[in-house]
Amino acid sequence: MDHEFVDKAVEVLKNRLYFAVSKFSSYKRLKSTKSLNFVCFDEEFRYRNFFQDFGPLNISCLYKYCCKMTKLLQNFRGKKKIVHYTSHDPNRKANAAYLIGCFAVICIKMEPFEVYKILMITEPYKQFVDALQRTSTHTIRLFDCFSAVGKATLYNMFDFTDFNNQEYDVCDQVEKGNMNWIIPRKFLGFLGPTEPRIGVGHTPSFYLEYFLQHDIKTVIRLNDKHYDSSVFTRIGIEHHDLFFDDGTVPSMEILHNFLRITETAPAAIAVHCKAGLGRTGTLIGTYLMKHYCMTAKEAIAWLRMCRPGSVTGAQQSYLEEHEGWLWRSGSEYRLRHYGDEGRMPQHKYGIYSKQWPIDRNRIINEARKKLRLNDFDFHARALRQMDEKQYLKHVSKLLASVRTFEADNLKEKVGKVLSTIPKHKL
Repeated sequence: MDHEFVDKAVEVLKNRLYFAVSKFSSYKRLKSTKSLNFVCFDEEFRYRNFFQDFGPLNISCLYKYCCKMTKLLQNFRGKKKIVHYTSHDPNRKANAAYLIGCFAVICIKMEPFEVYKILMITEPYKQFVDALQRTSTHTIRLFDCFSAVGKATLYNMFDFTDFNNQEYDVCDQVEKGNMNWIIPRKFLGFLGPTEPRIGVGHTPSFYLEYFLQHDIKTVIRLNDKHYDSSVFTRIGIEHHDLFFDDGTVPSMEILHNFLRITETAPAAIAVHCKAGLGRTGTLIGTYLMKHYCMTAKEAIAWLRMCRPGSVTGAQQSYLEEHEGWLWRSGSEYRLRHYGDEGRMPQHKYGIYSKQWPIDRNRIINEARKKLRLNDFDFHARALRQMDEKQYLKHVSKLLASVRTFEADNLKEKVGKVLSTIPKHKL
């Protein structure tokens, strides 16, 4: 592909989609031609850095990008070639390559390494660094991101066709709780709660409604005690303390306890430290490695895509050092529980699923309806011992408490019970 303002370009999808690096060091709009439609997202999708970190862009940005590229490919099919171009700025160039590479894995179903080889034809890309104040030597590559999103898609941890990006964008805000799902219906990382006027977080009661709506039954605290855990336990949410210092790594005892608690938890688990990034990401990362056979860098890539800033400094080295042990532990776990060490988890719903709340409400309503009908059958036997006046009074209350579609069914049952009451009691 030749263009006066394009420095280098590669073909991602034959005769349809290209990735290009322009000759400019900052964003400059390129005009489309009769055969080429130029698009750039450098200004639209921006990473909110903590310190020296610059990416990867979060899962919501990736979803929005995939939607836009899918629509462009549909609209220009057979008409124009789509060229996603970026500037020479190393940070923006890396994030642009990340977007189109993940799109190729998710929507075109290309293999992660195949995409990586294509993009590397242009030139090497800057590696993503962690969110440390000082310059860090701990990095992850574009390939780690492609491979992570490939595994997440394979296990349906992320479903492009069923993703509520509005929920992600709202919950990601500090004022809304700074909560991010990492594994669907299993792990939520969030900002550590505090008592009023202590720190920048929210009180634990702030999270109760969301936790109950999303079946979170366990909270794990990794930092100092800045709130009363009874706020959670008195409504039936288990609470565990596994403290270790900020910026450090967990002991083997803490690691074993974390895996034991999370593997036996009855429902979803919310994990936090002070910011919910370093210690939180490290321990959730061990679970990803053990149960999804992710490499340390794949786990870190997925964590940062879901919750930017996760895992810093020596915590990355810790995950890399424990990679082999966690893989072996995962194989032993699957063999012991399923009789197949190769059996990997497969989720019905991905993170931020739109369909899951609908199905959850339907199941709850059906269960409530069944309980009401069963409850009536249970009490009917006892009600036979009542006189007519007591019985009808009780039945009228029962009928008033149910919906119309249930009332007819109950009235029919009431009639049957009345017909069996001995005449001397009527």
